[in-house]
Amino acid sequence: RHRIYVMLIAVFGLLALIAPNFTTTNNVISILKATSLYALVAAGFTVVMICGQLDLSVGSVVTLGGLVTIGLQAHVGWTGSILLAAVAGMLVGAVNGLLVTKAKVNSFIVTLGTMIIVQGLVFRISGGRTLTIDDFSLGMLLEKTILGILSPRVLLTLLAILGVELILQRTSPGRTFYMIGGNRDTAWHAGLAVDGMTIVAFMLSGLLAGLGGALFAITINSAPPTLGANTLMIVVAAVIIGGTSMAG
Repeated sequence: RHRIYVMLIAVFGLLALIAPNFTTTNNVISILKATSLYALVAAGFTVVMICGQLDLSVGSVVTLGGLVTIGLQAHVGWTGSILLAAVAGMLVGAVNGLLVTKAKVNSFIVTLGTMIIVQGLVFRISGGRTLTIDDFSLGMLLEKTILGILSPRVLLTLLAILGVELILQRTSPGRTFYMIGGNRDTAWHAGLAVDGMTIVAFMLSGLLAGLGGALFAITINSAPPTLGANTLMIVVAAVIIGGTSMAG
């Protein structure tokens, strides 16, 4: 039940023994900052997988979120661009959810398609170029170390993970996700909004992926068209190793 913590301690202990300076404060800070993007996206992906579905589009949505944030910051400000990145992610999630629930297409096929479409859209909008911005203020604030080893970006990620955990464990909608993943027909016969909650799960995944891309792009003050290229496989691995069943 607690194997993930045992694995974490074992890996951390091994690296502390064989890797020079692994346990230094600067290295721990770097690890936390580097993994915060994947952790944020994995929180939403977990909900989708609990429902017995997959969301292969998260990497492309991360890139889209970064592109929207950096590209529109000069026009609508940081707040507006981050909100638009979140909305863009939710829209992709809504499309995924509608195609899975209403068109009855397997989520693997649906999200593979939206992954390709969104990535193509990103290249179309950006022209294959990396978008940059001259306003470094928010990026520096998000990366500033506070409370010893934590930065605001890491704290926001932890708060998002805690929020998802509370929803899953302490609320009726959260328990509905588990019931849908356990047996979709039973959940439907129990009077639960199976299609609606599945769509919500995909929208939550898109929302957190979009926000993850936005925060990451802000900290590097740019949005390359390959921003989320390596995100998907790391997120899938994190969610499965973390204990989420691929069967729902």
